[in-house]
Formats: sequence, structure tokens, C-alpha cells
Amino acid sequence: MRILLVGTGSNLPIPPNGWGGVERVIWAHNVELEKLGHSVDIFNGKDPNELRKKIQDNPYDIVHSHFHRFNEVMAGMCMPYVYTCHAGSWIKRWDGYAKVFQDPWCYPMPFEEMGQRLKKEHHSIWNGADPEIFKPTDKRRGQCVAVGRYEPRKNFERVVDIIRSKPEYQLFLVGPGNERFHGIPNVIVLGNLPEREVGKLMGCSEFFFHLADEEADCLAVKEAGMCGCKMVLSPYNATVFGHSVAWNDPEALSICRDLFADRALELSQQKYTWEKVVDNLLVGYDKFLAWRKSL
Repeated sequence: MRILLVGTGSNLPIPPNGWGGVERVIWAHNVELEKLGHSVDIFNGKDPNELRKKIQDNPYDIVHSHFHRFNEVMAGMCMPYVYTCHAGSWIKRWDGYAKVFQDPWCYPMPFEEMGQRLKKEHHSIWNGADPEIFKPTDKRRGQCVAVGRYEPRKNFERVVDIIRSKPEYQLFLVGPGNERFHGIPNVIVLGNLPEREVGKLMGCSEFFFHLADEEADCLAVKEAGMCGCKMVLSPYNATVFGHSVAWNDPEALSICRDLFADRALELSQQKYTWEKVVDNLLVGYDKFLAWRKSL
């Protein structure tokens, strides 16, 4: 197939040099699709007119966008088009997307958690991790890690509050904007790191925290799972590995240590390698094209 992957129009390159979750997902899709013999282009610009011209000039079999602002460009172009939203709040804004997806050429491909809430023809996909980069090493007892650019919805303050009163634990915070936590006992702020450095850190960490509100299938959760970390997750993300420990339970870390060890690693290796992720992605593309023919 000829496939066009559409980025977010940010200033981050694809692949990114450090932080950039969506950009890393798009690049991983690109690599695996090309391994399978598909012809893949990437559009990472901001100008919708440039995107429109690129599509008009090229007979793509599928256009897969990861950026909602281009939805209106696609509607009405008579080009098979699928859309994946990386913000969990898109269901709240569904009315804004409903008109776009009434176009029979458009098809939602949400992440798994979001797909469970959609009452519309769709195909659920998921994020993954590279097992060559994200793998367990010698775990350091009490070492914790949280990853992501600082945003209020990611609730890093909650993570820091859990750790600051527990001298037997040490938290590494990775991602831009977290400098505000410098100087807090037991917390080490590392800022932005290359992907391989994040993999090494996760590989030797015992615990991984992700307490974000409404984040669809967080990439870092899958990477931590591939590293065999024990996880403290928000209710929004806890279903990924069939595991839920309330983050505000004072015994959350002890519960994780006793009850949650190998499941995330086993499930990640079975389902969440990029190879398996893209196999499922192609099932979705084929499902969409078959659905189109049935209309």
C-alpha cells in the first residue's frame, strides 16, 4: 500500500531527538510498515494547503492522521482517511468530530481505551515499545521513574508527594518542564533524555508512575511495561495491564511490590512490540477499506 502518515505540525522532527511521544509513534509505524514492503511518506508540516496538495498529487491508499486540525482538510476529498487522537479528552469533544466522521471516507482508529467508549464503526489500535531499547536490567530496589513533559494534567505533583515522605524510595523525573521539582528530597530531575537513555533508566527502575488524567494509551506506560516495572497508575490507565492500585493508597508501593511483578512484561512481549502493533494497524487499514467497499 501507499500510505501517508500525518504528524502534529509541531516543531519536533520525525523521528524526534528526545521528547516527542506522537512523533516516536509515527516513526515506529513508518519503520515497521516499510519493513513489510509498504511505501510510506510522512507529512509533518503545519499548512493545511500543503497537505491538501500533497494528497491531490499522490494516489495514496490510506492517509493516517495524528492531528485533529487536519480533519476538515480531509473531509470531502474522497481519499481513504483514518484518524488517531492522542488526547484522551477527544470523547468529550466528539460533537466537534462527528460532522467530520459522517464523511464515509473518514474512519476513527482510536487507542484501545477510547475505542471501548465509541459507539461507531472503528478499529482500536495501541502504542508499543522497542524491546531492544526497553528491557529489564538489574532492578534497583526503591528506584522509581516518571516520564513526560510537565503539564498540570499529568499530576507530577502527586507523584512527588508520594515519594517525598518515603526516604527508602528515590524518584527520577524525565521530561522538559520538570525543573520546578529541583531540590525536593528523594527527587532527581533529569530533564529531556534521548530514547535509549530513558530505556536504560526504566530498565533498572523498580517502579513506574503515571498518574495523568485523560491520556490515551500513554507511550511511556508501554515502555515501562516492556522494562518489567511495577506500576502505580491512575484509574484512567490502570486497565492497560489489568492492574489497579489507587495512587493515594499509602501502601500503594508495597502492594505493587507484592502483587504486580511479571504481568506487564509478559503482556508487553506478547502484544506491544512495534511489530505486533503494526500488524494490528494493518488489520485496521484492511478493515476500513473493506468497510468502504460495503457502503
